[in-house]
Amino acid sequence: MLSAACPPELVVLPGVGVNITRFQHRVPDVAVVRVDPFDTLFQETPPELAIEVASPRTRLYDRNRKKDVYQGFGIPAYWIVEPDRDRPELTAFELRKGSYEQTVHVTGDEEYRAVLPFPITIAPSQLVTLG
Repeated sequence: MLSAACPPELVVLPGVGVNITRFQHRVPDVAVVRVDPFDTLFQETPPELAIEVASPRTRLYDRNRKKDVYQGFGIPAYWIVEPDRDRPELTAFELRKGSYEQTVHVTGDEEYRAVLPFPITIAPSQLVTLG
């Protein structure tokens, strides 16, 4: 869905590595990055969007430490997707004045009309596959 709406100057990549510092690396489940030549295996500049798919094991880490790391690195938008089949959720944060502000929390068929990193309308139920 993201790839279909993505403008040509950006690309959607699953599991791309991001160098936060020389010694700190993160690998978001999905990232939207600028179409620039890759000099290294890991991105050196902040992605436009980082998406984490939460699990019971990573839920607290994604909402706290990882969010703080992404905020400090200057990633403009951060989404956390909780793919529960009965109640899928999407929580979105946008960087404003150096801090993340939660811009939306939607569940099920509720729609999120994102602006960053590009316009897209998405509902958490669209992110859960049955099978």
